[in-house]
Amino acid sequence: MIESIVNHWMKCKTVVPLVISGYFLCAFSLISFGQSAKKFRYVICTDMTHDDDNSLIRLLHYANEIDIEAIVVTDQGPETQRIEDWPNKMWDSAQAIFDAYELVVDNLRLHDPNFPSADYFRSITKQGKGTAQRMTGSTDEGQEKFLNYVGKDWDSEGSELLLEVFERGDTRKIYVGFWGGSITFAQAMWRYRQRHSPDQVQALLDKLIFHCISFQDVTFDLFIDLDAIGKNIGTTKPFYGDYQGTRLVPHRLLADGNNFWKYIGAIDEQKVHNYSGPLGDLYDEGGEGDTPSFLNLISMNLGLSAIEHPEFGGWGDRFHKYKLENVWVADHGMPNELMRWLPETTNSFYARCRWEENPYESCNHAPIAAFNGDHSSHFVYLKAAAGTHLKLSANGSVDPDGDELSYTWWQYPLANDPTDPITITDFNLKRASLIVPKLQEGGELHIILEVKDNGAPRLTSYKRIIVSN
Repeated sequence: MIESIVNHWMKCKTVVPLVISGYFLCAFSLISFGQSAKKFRYVICTDMTHDDDNSLIRLLHYANEIDIEAIVVTDQGPETQRIEDWPNKMWDSAQAIFDAYELVVDNLRLHDPNFPSADYFRSITKQGKGTAQRMTGSTDEGQEKFLNYVGKDWDSEGSELLLEVFERGDTRKIYVGFWGGSITFAQAMWRYRQRHSPDQVQALLDKLIFHCISFQDVTFDLFIDLDAIGKNIGTTKPFYGDYQGTRLVPHRLLADGNNFWKYIGAIDEQKVHNYSGPLGDLYDEGGEGDTPSFLNLISMNLGLSAIEHPEFGGWGDRFHKYKLENVWVADHGMPNELMRWLPETTNSFYARCRWEENPYESCNHAPIAAFNGDHSSHFVYLKAAAGTHLKLSANGSVDPDGDELSYTWWQYPLANDPTDPITITDFNLKRASLIVPKLQEGGELHIILEVKDNGAPRLTSYKRIIVSN
């Protein structure tokens, strides 16, 4: 019933009153849109340096709900200049993580049978080629050149794997987490352009969404004008780029030039060890600088974020539109937009660590937040006239472990179009209400329902309600 109404609305853009689960919406209407992380294919480029191993360990605890298609490991200084045999050591680090995952995957499947096998991850992990300086050449004042790392002699197992991903007949968008090693991705795109027509290249670009943990190396000049962005995204050093051709502009590029550093040291590694089995035991003191690149995928499944709407915010930060085409940047004057979620993200990870060695009954699992009986991860869009008394109901929220639930309704001001703060009556109860303010034309009011259980550690799910006049 609801799906047919949504389809009708998408075609004609009209709004009709609805009665859903006995809740009469006389002055507004409700539309839901799917927000599943598996609507995206996730690709990782990593240099497996001091923090990437921890991010990979955390990611594997969520491998049941993220469609990971490729992991490309490419050396990218400065470790290679100071650690003997570093390229092989970083490769061995990834393999050791998969070996530990193999020891716990059967128990993880007690909590969700959709965890892939360790052999699957081994099969989609390949090595790239090249050793570039970090931060797009900033350490050598621009002496590194694009063509030092991209061209006819730079193919590798990693770039060939990426080409396979690009050429699959899968219409979903490809979400790329750049933890490092972007030289291999640039090479794959260069080679793809040699083998395909301009229309095919554009069709691929239209499917690509980048989440960039910094810009890593000079080859990123293929995708964005490094000289034009420089310090404007919060970095302390200039970027350098010498690429002269037509840039390959992805569908969307999310840039975090600084906030990700907050995740270095944000997690108590001893607690990870206390909760974990063999996989978490590999967690070290290096932090998780690259973890923000996939946190919004996780919080999509919890009803909070949307990859296609980076301005909405979520576990992996909030982004605003930048002046370059298709570029969005994290606001580095407001790192709290990443860190405000730290208690929830950390508890979620600790809970998953316990899954490694414990049965379902002795572990905690996230509650399911619902709005008026709708317990999907969809956003709820309401249309309500200014002055309407809007009733909010978390009816239908449940906990898979039978834990007691608590509720909080709050306005997310930065995700809104400009509006004065509002008062939510009974904001800490299952049923709340508010008076809808006058919004700007096309403006939206974002209300977040937070549902927490009382398990150990406490876990949180969300429902985002977006109101317009």
